[in-house]
Amino acid sequence: MIEMTIIILISAVGNPVWICADLRHSKDRQWFFEHYKDQIKTVKATADQEIRMQRGWKFTPGVDDGPSECDSDNWHEWDLVVENHGKAEDLNRYLEIVHGWITKALES
Repeated sequence: MIEMTIIILISAVGNPVWICADLRHSKDRQWFFEHYKDQIKTVKATADQEIRMQRGWKFTPGVDDGPSECDSDNWHEWDLVVENHGKAEDLNRYLEIVHGWITKALES
């Protein structure tokens, strides 16, 4: 399973929403939790290796099995896990959840 970490900050640093995409290291995530713990929504985007290969991805030893790609594997406290397997109806459902978070932030 391939993953990407996204952090959405709600009402932080003078803006209603910040989206920090593709955080790769646990230290990055830790920094956000230390500074904005109550304002964070975490999203993990995943796709099976077979799906990624169909999209042109090829495994690169030393990169795809390194910390920049695997550092979040043992963290399980996600607000949302997006399974990106190419089904539009699934993606729409996930986007509705994120849209709800953003709408609520803009209303407050």
